[in-house]
Amino acid sequence: MLAKTNRLRDKSTISFLFRKGKRIKGTFFSLIYFPNNKSSFQTVVLIAKKVAKKATRRNRLKRLIVQSIREIDQQEKLPKVNFIVRILSDPGEMDYTQVKENLAPCLKKIS
Repeated sequence: MLAKTNRLRDKSTISFLFRKGKRIKGTFFSLIYFPNNKSSFQTVVLIAKKVAKKATRRNRLKRLIVQSIREIDQQEKLPKVNFIVRILSDPGEMDYTQVKENLAPCLKKIS
């Protein structure tokens, strides 16, 4: 789980990101981001029911993505942006390292 300061929960900010944010597409992920004036990044992970029907599958994907984001932030500080990570298609039975390898290039493009 991300720290409270790194969670994006404000619905108005999320809808603003969808309207005005810049987009980066990866293999399985899409990032929508916009700079913020907070002390650190804020993020939310969105997975539609179309992508993964079962809640257990969606929760597992969210956990893998959040862990990847946390580790990438520890290795190289992420910039001060709000961003949404959307899953475009079910990545299948990917493990943590594969998720991180697919997500890291998208996060590097932000900075």
